Amino acid sequence: MFGYVNVYKDELKIKDYNIYRGYYCGLCKMLGKKHNQLVRLSLNYDLTFLAILLDSLSDDETKISMSGCVKKLGKRKIVTSATGLEFSADMNVILAYYKLKDDISDGFSLKAMVSILPFLRRASVIQKKYPNLCKIISDSLLRLNFLEETGCNIIDKAANEFAIIMQKMFEAQNDSLGEFGYCLGRLIYIMDAYDDMDKDYKNKNYNPAVLQYGYKGELTEEIAGFMKDNLYISLGHLSGLYEQLAVKKNKNILDNIIYLGMRAKCDAIINRCKDRKEKKV
Repeated sequence: MFGYVNVYKDELKIKDYNIYRGYYCGLCKMLGKKHNQLVRLSLNYDLTFLAILLDSLSDDETKISMSGCVKKLGKRKIVTSATGLEFSADMNVILAYYKLKDDISDGFSLKAMVSILPFLRRASVIQKKYPNLCKIISDSLLRLNFLEETGCNIIDKAANEFAIIMQKMFEAQNDSLGEFGYCLGRLIYIMDAYDDMDKDYKNKNYNPAVLQYGYKGELTEEIAGFMKDNLYISLGHLSGLYEQLAVKKNKNILDNIIYLGMRAKCDAIINRCKDRKEKKV
């Protein structure tokens, strides 16, 4: 479900892209430093965005240094100290842990059972560090699982549970980010549901969009219209909330993500659905 919040690289200046990559690499380094090397494999762009946003609303100094990377030869700029970086690393770990735990409960998954091992001790530490937040996340995921098991056919109802997770996570470090986090979480869930409609229909997996729109393997004009309206109205709401934030740095990067990166993801989902329809004709 993660990976939808990213930059639109073609419209981002090289210096800003390097800073963005610095946060991404900094979060990766933080995962290894505060947790262990294996959990670094769970690194995702959405939590990188959280780290950038939290730091961009802060007056604290952002420290950058040159450091090597196991995946890339040579040294590159790494954000080593920034407001929200450690918190984002913790949230990256706990969300990955719950996802793997859910995969195991859904059915026997040897891959998930092996993958969860590096997260077990670290998840326990994070749950003690943020007991209230972790309980909210766990409870929302349980409610979301219940909606899946009972075949909830209202996409907004299912999206609400994931939105609550993002809301509480974002406002845990900054009270002004609650509504923004909720709107972002709702949009991510809806994007993921639309993106997976065809695959979930074929595999008979739960998808509230498939159930709500009566999707039968064919993207009708009516369904396409519902998708566009829901995505673009939600994105417009998110943009409006973003404009109310007191951004103090990295504005070019955040503008790029909100106005271009997220729009590009929405467009890509719609176009992929259209392409699948055209191939069937």
